[in-house]
Formats: sequence, structure tokens, C-alpha cells
Amino acid sequence: MCLIKSFTLTYNIDFKIGVSKVFRDLASLQNDSRLPDAQLFRYLENRFYLALIKDALHTEGDYSTFDTGLTNRWHQPIYALLKKNEGPHPQKYQFVCWAVPGEGTKINSLFTSLPGLPRLFDSFDDLHYDLRLGAPTISVEHALDRIERFPKQFLNRICGVTEDLTSEEYRAAINASSFTMNLFRSSLESAVSTAVRRVSTDLFTAVPTYYFREQRISLLLPLSLSGNDVVDLALVVVKNEQGTAYVGRTVFTLDQAYSTARVLGRVGNWLAA
Repeated sequence: MCLIKSFTLTYNIDFKIGVSKVFRDLASLQNDSRLPDAQLFRYLENRFYLALIKDALHTEGDYSTFDTGLTNRWHQPIYALLKKNEGPHPQKYQFVCWAVPGEGTKINSLFTSLPGLPRLFDSFDDLHYDLRLGAPTISVEHALDRIERFPKQFLNRICGVTEDLTSEEYRAAINASSFTMNLFRSSLESAVSTAVRRVSTDLFTAVPTYYFREQRISLLLPLSLSGNDVVDLALVVVKNEQGTAYVGRTVFTLDQAYSTARVLGRVGNWLAA
């Protein structure tokens, strides 16, 4: 059995017990089984957390269920069936099985109705980058706080070193002189400008995602920092309160970006490459 924790803002799931079998069972059902276990795990974390905060986790008696957002080959929704945990573990829910309604599982007999996917946006305009607002502003200080997400090849070039450093050492080296700080800032700004130019020729370059920290729709822009047009990071951008400009909130690794974007649907373009 798999035990699922009651989520906090970190929304961790404990899948240590039987994780391989659980994912194999899901892969045998779903239409898209290409996701590695780590990405699938992160995606399901996000889906479960959304179900909790958006009232899309349906409970009747000792059982609960939510729509995973995944489908089988006939595009029928796959649900996660959970049971109230009565064992010695601290988790609130115990995983029972994956279920497709009407396919011989007990999910239909357990619930009078099944929840749908939570609504995450109000307007389709939220899903596209408005080029009239220009390039987003970025916080170099925040980028340095997330230095562990940056490619080491890029950081080594900025810091003028040939061997990899720790995150703390990279941060100290960049802060050590105005030259390295300006080089870091200008490289980041150049990558952002390139990303916006990409959007101007292909609107689908800006990938919509759900930014869990602020519980709102945001957009992901591809950042190529190491050269050769290889996308290394995703910049999370949101509109300011006035809706007059974009602001860069943080940077995601590509795995982080994929798992959050996938909650809105299939991901294509640079993020799926």
C-alpha cells in the first residue's frame, strides 16, 4: 500500500512503499506513459495539492478520490482512489488504486458523484504572453538564491573556473566583484530578451503553468544560458497587480517546469523536448 501525507504547502507524498508497482499500474492504464517516475511523482503531487486547495477532492465515508488529469487510451479520466488511513503512519490517506469509472472498479459504487478537474483560470488571455507589455523584469538577487538550479557550465563561465563549485561558492564568487555580478546580470537579461523574441515568432513558446506559491496562472519562458540554443531553465513570469507589466518570479529546472505545466494539459514545444 502507498501512504499519502496530508498536504501542507510542501505537499509531499510518501510513495516509498510499492512505488514501482503503483507507477507500473498507472502506466498500464494511461494514454501517455512516457513520463519518468520522478516527473510523474511530481505531477501527481501537484494534482493532489490542487484537488485539496480547489475543493476537488471528493470524500464519502472512509474513501476519497480526485481526478488525476490523466486519461486512458479512450480518453476516459483516471482517478486516484484513497482511503482513510487507520494505520500507525502519520499520513491522512492510504492509496488504494487507480480507477477508470465504469471499468469494473468499485469507485462508482463508493461515490454518488465524481469530481472533475478544478478550474484554474478565468480567461484564455491568461494563457498567452502579451507582447505589448515587453520583457519581464527579473530579480538578480532571487536568481542568486536559486543558484543551485542553474547549469554548472554557465556558472563556471561566469565565475571563470574550470571545476564545479558548491552553490555557496558560486554565490560568493558572483558577489565577489562587480564584474562577475554584471556578467551574471547581463547574461540573464540577454537570455530573457532572447526568450521574448522567440515568443514574438511563436506564441506557444510561452508555456502556461500553475504557480503554486501564488496559486495563480503564470507563464514559463525558456532560458538558454549555456549556448547552442539549449534550454537550461524556465523563467516563471506573472503580470503585476495592475496588469501593465510582467515580473519574473523565479526560475525552475525543466523537471519542475514540466510537472507544474502538465496540470494544465499536455506539454509540447521546448519543454517536452
